[in-house]
Amino acid sequence: MKKFERFIIYPLLLVALFYIISGQQIMLSAETILDKLVVRDISVVNGSGQEIVGIGQSPDGGGSIWTYNKKGVIETGMASTDEGGNIWIYNKKGIVEAGITSTAAGSSIWTCNKDGVIGATMMTINGVGGIVEILNKKGEKSVEIGHRVTGEGLISVYNEYGDKCTSYGYNP
Repeated sequence: MKKFERFIIYPLLLVALFYIISGQQIMLSAETILDKLVVRDISVVNGSGQEIVGIGQSPDGGGSIWTYNKKGVIETGMASTDEGGNIWIYNKKGIVEAGITSTAAGSSIWTCNKDGVIGATMMTINGVGGIVEILNKKGEKSVEIGHRVTGEGLISVYNEYGDKCTSYGYNP
């Protein structure tokens, strides 16, 4: 061993021996468990740096979670509001095609066509009951299934503009 190699090798061996004897960790763990993590927003990105998940605050001040495809186009969303929660499902163009909504007035499940025009809705209105609506391609009512104020079943069939209907219902 050359004279100068001793000046490098021996001190490194002594430092390593010191760490072993003192019980200190030379390598840190890649995983840490925290009791609580407080942040305003979290973004998860893919290998290209494109955001694929966003967790943060909804426009109404509640919490929200959004997911995106690899091109950065939104695919799903979930948010809470002062009145309830919402879930949205988007098509590959980023246009909403289905959703579940809860508000103080009631709850609904709805689907849309590829352009975002609602085609069908199933809802419960607090204090009234349930209703199913089927809409035409313009978003106008075609068929509504529900009930009368007295509780009997009712089916209403509308014209192409959704402003006039013929209703069929149970008459006791």
